[in-house]
Amino acid sequence: MSNKQFPISDEEIKKHKVAGKADIKVSIGKEVHLYPVQDIFGYLSWSGLDGEWPTSIRIHYGSDLKAGSHTFEASDLRLTYRDQHGHERFRPTSGKVHVVVERPEFGTDFKHIGSLEDVAYSDEEPTIRLNGTYTVSSESH
Repeated sequence: MSNKQFPISDEEIKKHKVAGKADIKVSIGKEVHLYPVQDIFGYLSWSGLDGEWPTSIRIHYGSDLKAGSHTFEASDLRLTYRDQHGHERFRPTSGKVHVVVERPEFGTDFKHIGSLEDVAYSDEEPTIRLNGTYTVSSESH
């Protein structure tokens, strides 16, 4: 289980604005709402989904992903969620992240087609759960 914050600064993230979309539901306790993504960021080893400031979801896969299908235990990733009050949760306790990566053998073009499957932060109250899909692409941004 990762207990470290996302390893890339907000300033560095902003340099990697890309194209994409997301359809993610956030459950906080018993309340469920759609996470409205406004900006998408990413690179070969990470994806970032920003909502209205300061909300964000950051997924660091650990290394540059090769083309193909990847499945991760959420607790093994640096996957952070920041709420509307700026409170960060950076230690998911369960759930899965599935990512299909499209990219050439060489170069830095990429496309991450991912899903968050019951990613839970239950280390403190209230429990937060993330579910949904996202696409992050270096094309057409």
